[in-house]
Amino acid sequence: MSLFRTKPIVQALADGGDEAHSLKKTLTAIDLTALGIGAIIGAGIFAVLGSATSGGTGQPPAGPGVTLSIVLTALVCGFCALCYAEFASTVPVAGSAYTYSYVTLGELPAWILGWDLILEYAVGNSAVAISWAAYFRQLLMGIGLEIPAWLAADIRSAGLAAKAAAESGVSSLGPEALVAYQAWNDHAEIFGIQIVFNILAVTAFVTWILVVGVTGMIRYTKLAGSADPLAVALDHANQHWAAGILAFGAVLAMTAVLLVFQMGQPRILMTMSRDGLLGPWFSRIHPRYRTPHATTILTGVFVAFFSAVANIDVIVQLTNIGTLFAFVMVCIGILVLRVREPNLPRKFKVPFVPWVPLMGIGMCLVLMAGLPLFTWIGFGLWIGVGLVIYFLYGIRHSRLRGRA
Repeated sequence: MSLFRTKPIVQALADGGDEAHSLKKTLTAIDLTALGIGAIIGAGIFAVLGSATSGGTGQPPAGPGVTLSIVLTALVCGFCALCYAEFASTVPVAGSAYTYSYVTLGELPAWILGWDLILEYAVGNSAVAISWAAYFRQLLMGIGLEIPAWLAADIRSAGLAAKAAAESGVSSLGPEALVAYQAWNDHAEIFGIQIVFNILAVTAFVTWILVVGVTGMIRYTKLAGSADPLAVALDHANQHWAAGILAFGAVLAMTAVLLVFQMGQPRILMTMSRDGLLGPWFSRIHPRYRTPHATTILTGVFVAFFSAVANIDVIVQLTNIGTLFAFVMVCIGILVLRVREPNLPRKFKVPFVPWVPLMGIGMCLVLMAGLPLFTWIGFGLWIGVGLVIYFLYGIRHSRLRGRA
């Protein structure tokens, strides 16, 4: 039962205020709200619209019905956001859903969720960086600069495009697939090894928020595998000038997404390390900047690598299942906390409990059930690796177990 021993909320608050692990607090409520809105728009519309409309990795395509998909997703996120808000007002410390699970469900569920959040933040940021790179390439093309195709695609997309061209002809390829096909044919080689990677995704760095949108100018099947679907649609409609403006807007808008995801992941790793579940290196704080510099650099390297070589459709599906799993755990945590700590001071309370958390849980499970089999297999393997690490290291170094 020690695997499910919960961390006292008082202890979680004390750890968060520990001088050795405290972070510099500079963002205001307005800053955080702006970052959150930018992340929603940047990731949900600019980055994954192509995968959603075309079906991505074998799922039924939403096509023009993607607008209804967005409404449904917004409803699910609304239920879950209320649960996050109660936790954030009750346990206002770093760690997000990992910390919330630790104080309600126990150490093992918290570890599983912390490991899962890597899929939500680090892997999810890879998808955003891939999309950012595609929009940035469109922006460069608008001013007469063109990046070679083999430096603007991943090897999986290139292989799939070559296969599709062989079966149905080059004319069947959409704009993004055509770039991947060119990458397959014109790739560089080093010692006989085919070199295809997305260099712009590695160097992605954005600084502003700007939202521009247009969901009926191109047939949705042409957006398969597209990382910059809105720019592709405008380009298809011969609105090249508008495609360039949109690409510029998307590059700026996706600042928030890259910043939020890249900010969240290091702090979760830092909190897990502070609890003893990861090595002390992960909780190092820069003496001058008061930031978790070690985990920030580690996350940056992780994101850069997968951004350069991964396929956006695969990354999006893994991010989806990781995020939905975290939502389910947080909603369950609210139900548990209401029973275990009914008199706990709460600055915000989820209305209509238990119905709101139950709706969040149910709708997330429905969405998870619709994900393809390979996503579930990948998720299972990822969680399996995390459990191995926990039982080899985390369970023996847990500070909570040491206190007990």
